[in-house]
Amino acid sequence: MEEYTPLPKKKMIPICILIFCEMFNGNSIFSYVSYMVLDLVPGLQVEDAGYYAGLIASCWFLAQFVSSFFWGRMSDVIGRKPVLLIGVVGSLLSSLAFGFSFNFPFAIFARSVNGLLNGNLGVVKTYIAEITNSSNQARAFGLIGLMSGLGAISGSMIGGFTAQPYNNLSFLFCSDGIWGRFPYLLPNIIAAMFSLAGFLATVFFLHENEVGYETIEMEDTSSPSLSFKTKSSSSNVNGESSHVTLDDVDSEVVQLDEQRNIEEDQESLISDSERSLEEQQEDPSPSNSPSLSPTSKRKKKAGRGVAILRDREIVMTCSMYALLGFASTMFDEVWPLWVIAPVTPYGGLGFTLTDIGIANAIGGVSISLFNCLRIIV
Repeated sequence: MEEYTPLPKKKMIPICILIFCEMFNGNSIFSYVSYMVLDLVPGLQVEDAGYYAGLIASCWFLAQFVSSFFWGRMSDVIGRKPVLLIGVVGSLLSSLAFGFSFNFPFAIFARSVNGLLNGNLGVVKTYIAEITNSSNQARAFGLIGLMSGLGAISGSMIGGFTAQPYNNLSFLFCSDGIWGRFPYLLPNIIAAMFSLAGFLATVFFLHENEVGYETIEMEDTSSPSLSFKTKSSSSNVNGESSHVTLDDVDSEVVQLDEQRNIEEDQESLISDSERSLEEQQEDPSPSNSPSLSPTSKRKKKAGRGVAILRDREIVMTCSMYALLGFASTMFDEVWPLWVIAPVTPYGGLGFTLTDIGIANAIGGVSISLFNCLRIIV
């Protein structure tokens, strides 16, 4: 059994701050989105609010689904830190835009932009897999789970308390002016401030991972030896298999994918190097070089994607994660719709925004305690 390695605190602290801010930003709307659609859609009744609230919530996830592969690939090209900075700036600007929503289509646009520009969750998990090993990875992802839960619950709680501030905080805000015209601006300003905190933590305290290289030397009697450098993952990533559980579902996917990428890159480079040497023997012009052709690169990328889809462990792990996300998001979306509905005839609870904020605060305590126990155990 591998000896336990302490977590790299200098790298984990800014990551924890960033993930807290991102989850705060992404979940703050769930407390007030039902009230918001009633204000944005003229003549909308409570019993019909679920459809429009669902559109606002789902457009963010759809946009993230579309852009997540792109941002993952960009993090391999330009580095993890630049992509994380782009994501947190996108969250900051789109949150402010969402707060200034003057009609329903603009609210959809602002949330979609937030999802398109933000691929930080996937990049953060990759970053953690690179700075940890099998002895401390479960604890690192447990810590990320704790910060995610705290951010999500804090966002929902503060969103409930600060939406329509002229009702909940009448001693500070009045219904005249900007707060009356944009009653959901204040929670989005707070979310933008948290995004700013995540941006500063990333800029000043988060360091890019050092990238290792492997050298493949090809020798030929008719030409000088050629050396190729292939980009690989961090030295902490290895090919050891581990039992897949819901606690380490993300780390398992990252480890399997990166190990496969290393092996495929090596095989592709060896094959392309042999072809390049043959071309040099046929045509010794200076223009010939052992670099990968665009066609070879495209084939390698396509083959890598197909290989991932054929891997049973990766497919099973992603499926479990998708089911977990489906259930969690469905509850987050349906719960505020149910509690704001009148007791009769819809069987709701008739909660106000303040009531929703208090309920979320109580739920946040229990979730935080559970995540703390998971890290300790």
